[in-house]
Amino acid sequence: MPNLETTSGELPLGYAEALYWKIAEKTSRILLINLLSIPLAFVFGIVFFTIARVFGKSTGFFFGSSATALLFALLLTIIIHELIHGMTMQIFGARPKYGINWKGLMVYATAPGYAFQRNQYLVIALAPLAAISLAACLGILIQASSPSVWLWAICA
Repeated sequence: MPNLETTSGELPLGYAEALYWKIAEKTSRILLINLLSIPLAFVFGIVFFTIARVFGKSTGFFFGSSATALLFALLLTIIIHELIHGMTMQIFGARPKYGINWKGLMVYATAPGYAFQRNQYLVIALAPLAAISLAACLGILIQASSPSVWLWAICA
């Protein structure tokens, strides 16, 4: 049985990479990832719009207020999402690097040369979901009765 005890960030002895999937390598992969996100967006959209409706107490709807504010909030959410990935990587000892893949229209956080254990990887992958969802729920509660609750729901 291979030795799985390692210093943080190093590959264990006997490690064999099962799969390396570079998303931006093929247009079909980018399309597949985006298509897979649609059902999740639908489910989470229902959840957060319900939270906004029940707890936000807003009668107004955000869309007519400001398309610029919506665009800015969505871009900020994407940047914060990647920063949360990177900060979580730092907690596990990695030095994250951030970038933009213009061909695939993607922003990313990565830790070149650093190997994460499975549970660390799961925490890194799910950290933005937990943090942004919590922030959105708090934003909805704090700004109840304001049309901005819908902005929080959209960004979540």
